[in-house]
Parts: sequence; C-alpha cells; structure tokens
Amino acid sequence: MYLRLVAAVTVEIVYLVFTRTWLRAHFSGVELEMWVTACRLVSLCADWLLFRGFLAQAGIQRASRPTMLLWCGIALLFMVPLLFHGGYPADYTYRVIFALTSVVVAMREEVFYRGVIQGLLERRFGLLVSLLVSNAAFVLYHYGVHPFTASGIIELFAMGCVLGVMYSVTGSLLAPIALHAAYDAMWSLGPIVAHPPPDILRIPFHLLGAALVLTWMRTQLARARERGAPP
Repeated sequence: MYLRLVAAVTVEIVYLVFTRTWLRAHFSGVELEMWVTACRLVSLCADWLLFRGFLAQAGIQRASRPTMLLWCGIALLFMVPLLFHGGYPADYTYRVIFALTSVVVAMREEVFYRGVIQGLLERRFGLLVSLLVSNAAFVLYHYGVHPFTASGIIELFAMGCVLGVMYSVTGSLLAPIALHAAYDAMWSLGPIVAHPPPDILRIPFHLLGAALVLTWMRTQLARARERGAPP
C-alpha cells in the first residue's frame, strides 16, 4: 500500500507541474481547459488502477438518510456560486466547457483526496484527523489556481470537509463527486444578481453550511451506533 501511495503522490506532482507550467505556457482559454481535462483523465485512471481494490472495499454503502439539516447546509453552500462573482470570463463557450469539465474535475479530485488520502488516514487515525489532513492537502493543491484570500481558503477547506463527510457517512464516492461537480458547474451560471456582494461575505455561507452538514453527520453516526451498525 505504501508503494502505491508513493506512486499516486508522484502522479499528482507530475500532473501539477505539467498542467500549471508547461501547458499554461503553451495554451490558454478553452484549449488549455481541454488539455488539462485530458491530463485529469490520465491522472484519474492512474489513481483508479493503483487503488481500485481499496476503493471498492471502502465503498460499502452505509445506511444514511438525508434530512432537513443536510438539505439546508447544501442550499447555503450552493448559494455562493449564484450570488458571488467567480472571476470566470463572460464568454459563453468557455462557461459551458467549464461546466462540462467540472464532472472530470470532481471525479479526479474526489478519488484522490477523499477516496485515497482521506480513506487511508481514516482507517488509521479516525475521521477527524483524516478530514483535517486531507483537506489541508486539498487547500494546498489549489494554490495558484484559486484565490488564497481568507474567503478562498475557508471555501476550499469547508467544501472539502463537507465532501469528506459525505464520503465517510455514505461510504460511496458518488455523493461527493455529484456535489463537487454541481458546485463547480454552478460557478458558470452566476452571479445571478446585478451587484454581487463582496467576497468576504462568502465566509458565513460556507461556515454555516459546513456546520449544518457536520451536524447531520453526527446524527447519522449516532443512529448507526444505536442500531449497532458500523459508523
């Protein structure tokens, strides 16, 4: 397992260096996004081949039930890309391409950061440590492509924790992949208001949304313990 983890981290580093240096020096706009997406697919396939057995074993469906807490938390998070300016070009073609490639982005990042990193850490150190460490890595991964402001860092960490909670509670990568892809794609639709609020106001949305999802997780784990099921 250790050698496979080293191989996966090496793939991740090569992906980062190649897509954020060489590709950016030679392509831009839609063409750059398409080339990066091709690299995402290669990286995703490599991670899946390295850890397909582990991911299949970890992906046992656990009993979980969506409640109003979960839906309210997700609704608060999804208000952010609709209300705030995401910094994407106004070009319609670029926005459509970005929305479509969000699915590949979500699959690649969820398999590596939730399925592999969080999954391995959770088995050895528990959920709290796995969430903290995997999402610290998730935040650092976005350095250079995402604003490293207070609101930007909190957004990445809060969303990462929400996605990690969804993976841990459901035992499946399908939920975090769907949530991640939808959240990213919605940035191509917004903002839907004429005068978006300042970015610092994103923070309450992300913190309260994440708090509601974490509370939902606690209720689901408590129910699982009462039934004697594995949490």
